[in-house]
Amino acid sequence: MVTRNPVSFLPYGAANLIRGQFGKSLFEGGLYEKLFSPPRRTEGPSGLKDPPRPYVLRTASLDGKSFPSDAALNFTVHVFDEALVP
Repeated sequence: MVTRNPVSFLPYGAANLIRGQFGKSLFEGGLYEKLFSPPRRTEGPSGLKDPPRPYVLRTASLDGKSFPSDAALNFTVHVFDEALVP
């Protein structure tokens, strides 16, 4: 991901900002429902009706840092659903 404007991440705050932009780009690309809004379950315990998302963002290397415009932000996305991986 490349910054359009300068960006500063709070300590332990990069994941929330990255998740928002990541979701926005996926929404435009059509993968949003599969990663961010999977169908709710109708069976099982109430705590599992909203299923866990099939991905994890690893953004700790960005926490507490600032970046200028046009800087590359490096982070890792682990996807746990083989059907979503090209």
